Amino acid sequence: VVTPSYDPTEPVEMPAAAGWKTGTSFGFSYQESTGTRSVEDTEAIKFETSGTSGTANFSLGNISVDGSYESSKTSATVQVTDPGWVTLDERRSKANIALLGNEFVSIGLGMRWQKTTVWEDATNDSVEKNESSIIGSISVKPFENLYLGGGFERVTETSPDKVDNVWNTILAGLAVELGSKESTLFRVELAYISSPREEANASGELDEATHYGEEGTFA
Repeated sequence: VVTPSYDPTEPVEMPAAAGWKTGTSFGFSYQESTGTRSVEDTEAIKFETSGTSGTANFSLGNISVDGSYESSKTSATVQVTDPGWVTLDERRSKANIALLGNEFVSIGLGMRWQKTTVWEDATNDSVEKNESSIIGSISVKPFENLYLGGGFERVTETSPDKVDNVWNTILAGLAVELGSKESTLFRVELAYISSPREEANASGELDEATHYGEEGTFA
């Protein structure tokens, strides 16, 4: 969260982390997968999924720009009346810019976009959901091997069959880097996320919208 991955083609979670990247990097991948879902011991759906992803990062002086894109499409063969929801198409994009000051503090601003097409049940056509957000963050390096940081994200979700919903997400992290670049270098990071449940009441012909929330720590 507060630092970038050692793999330069990995997108950052928090914009300020892009400030600690150096150089220029590009990455691209293609994936294919198959699978099934069972309902009450009966095979309900067969999946065939393919997707691509790409990343780009470059630095100009003390300014870093980091971006990523992911896209996946799923072909589903439905074999029962009500197999549950299926994600048919999903696209995610991120764009971040960070300003690094004196190798001590990185301030970042980012935007996120997500477009998802979901087949919900046997009586409905597919539904398109759009999610966008803006996130501001800061990461500081008070000592040579210690990083601290946090961020605030404002998320908006829209869907043609539900009312718009808006919620906030808070991120915080602590990272310790050990070793040296000349031999072995590794990093331990602990992060915290808090995104409270948010409900928007139904209005007219539009159903209520619910963000179920998330809270916890991860390493």
